[in-house]
Amino acid sequence: MSDPCTPRIPAALAAPSLNRGVGFTHEQRRRLGLTGRLPSAVLTLDEQADRVWHQLQGMATDLGRNLLLEQLHYRHELLYYKVLEDHLTELMPVVYTPTVGEAIQRFSDEYRGQRGLFLTIDEPDEIAEAFETFGLGPEDVDLIVCTDAEAILGIGDWGVGGIQIAVGKLALYTAGGGIDPRRCLAVSLEPLNARKILQTYGDHYCVFNDDVQGTGAVVVAAAYGGCHVTGVALRDQTVIVFGAGTAGIGVADQIRDAMIADGATADQAAAQIWPIDKQGLLFDDMDDLRAFQVPYAKNRQRLGVGGGDRVGLVDAIKLAAPTILLGSSTVFGAFDQEVIEAMTASCERPMIFPLSNPTSHMEAKPADVLRWSGGKALITTGTPVAPVECDGTTYTIGQANNVLVFPGIGLGIIVARARLVTPGMLQAAARAIVRQANPSGPGDSLLPDVRNLRDISGAVAEAVYHAAVEDGVATRTHPDVRQAVLDTMWRPVYD
Repeated sequence: MSDPCTPRIPAALAAPSLNRGVGFTHEQRRRLGLTGRLPSAVLTLDEQADRVWHQLQGMATDLGRNLLLEQLHYRHELLYYKVLEDHLTELMPVVYTPTVGEAIQRFSDEYRGQRGLFLTIDEPDEIAEAFETFGLGPEDVDLIVCTDAEAILGIGDWGVGGIQIAVGKLALYTAGGGIDPRRCLAVSLEPLNARKILQTYGDHYCVFNDDVQGTGAVVVAAAYGGCHVTGVALRDQTVIVFGAGTAGIGVADQIRDAMIADGATADQAAAQIWPIDKQGLLFDDMDDLRAFQVPYAKNRQRLGVGGGDRVGLVDAIKLAAPTILLGSSTVFGAFDQEVIEAMTASCERPMIFPLSNPTSHMEAKPADVLRWSGGKALITTGTPVAPVECDGTTYTIGQANNVLVFPGIGLGIIVARARLVTPGMLQAAARAIVRQANPSGPGDSLLPDVRNLRDISGAVAEAVYHAAVEDGVATRTHPDVRQAVLDTMWRPVYD
C-alpha cells in the first residue's frame, strides 16, 4: 500500500513559484513528468491572465475577488502577479485596502492556506528553526514585511489574521516596485509594537515602518505639492495634526525632518507643528502625554491659555494660524464648515488633508471642503475619491496612498544594499513622488496617479539610492543607476 503522505501532485504543479499550469509547453511537460496531468492546449501567459481577468469581472464582490486571487496566489504565483500588474489600479483595493481588512477579519473562518512565517513570543526557541523551514539564508531574502497585527486599518488586533496585511503589502511591493517575490517573506510577529521596534532597531538595522515612515513620506510629498502651488516653502508652513496618536505623530516627525532639511531649526520645526488629540490641543503640563507627543506639546503661558482649559480644533486654528490641517483621527466629519472657514480665514490657500480611512472615518468630504472654502483649499485624502466639480472647475483629489512610496523605497534600498533607512532617504522619496505630479493648473492633484506606479516606483528608487549614497549607508554603487533599477525590477514573464 502506498504511503498516504506521498504527494500525488508533481512538484512542478504543487509549487506556486514553479507552476505554469497550461502554460507548460509539451516538451516541459514530458521533462517534468506532467504528461496527462494537464489539458493538451498550451496557453501563453497573456491568454491565461485574460481568462483570470474575465473570471474576476464576473464576481459580485471584492471579497470574492480577493479570495479568487489568493487561491491563484497559492497555486500559480507568476500568473497572479501578471494579472495584478496588468490591472493594478482596479485590483489594488482588492488585494490591499480596503478589502484586505475584511479578509483579515474572516481569516479564521476562511483559512486559505499557509503563506508567510508565524512567530510567537510563547515559543522564542523555535524562531531560528521556523526560518530554517523555508530553506532561505540571509542572502536569499531582500525584503521582509512583518506585522504585529495591532491596530490594522482601524479594525483592531486580529492576531494571526494580520498576516494578510503583510501578504497584501508584499504583493504591491512586487507589482508596483518590481521586487522579486521569491526574495520576499511575510512574517507575523506577535505580540510586539511597531514604533518600539523602529525606535530600538532603526539606528542599527535596515528597518522601515510603513504606517509611520511611509505615511509620513507620502503626506510630505503632498505638502511639497501644495508648496509648489502656493509658493510658500515647507519650512514656513504651520501644521495642525488632528489625531496625535502613533500615525499622526509619525507624520509630524516626517514633516519636522523635512522642514529642517528645508532650512528650519529643530526648535522652529517643532514649534510649527500643533498636535490635537481627544483631550484637545496638547500642552506640556498634561500628565497623560505619551513620550512621542512631548516634543510638540505647547506651553500654556506662552499662548495665554489658563490652566486646565481645553483648546479644541477651532480655537487651536485661531491660535496657530495654520497653513496645513492634517486629519488622522478617524472622526467622521470632524472638519466641519466652521473648521474649514477658520482655516481659510488664516490662510489664502490652506492645505486640508483628511487622511483617515475608510470613507466612513474621513474627517471631511472633499466636495464639502471645496464648497466651504470657495474652491481655495488644496485637498489630499487618505481614501480614493472621485473628481469633484466646483464652480466650473474639476478638482482631481489626490490620495495619500502609501503604495506611492513603499515599493520604490524598498527597491531603492535593495539597489543600494543600504545598511539603514535615513531621514534623507525618506525626504528624497517624497520629493521624487511630487515630481511625478507637478501640480500647476486649477484642480490638479497634489500627488501622482497610481496608474503609473511602476514609473513612480522607479523614480523613487533612484532618489532613495542617491540619498543612501549621500548619507553613507549604501554598500553597493552603480555607474548607471537608472539601468540598475530597471535590471533589479522583476517582471512576471515565462522564461
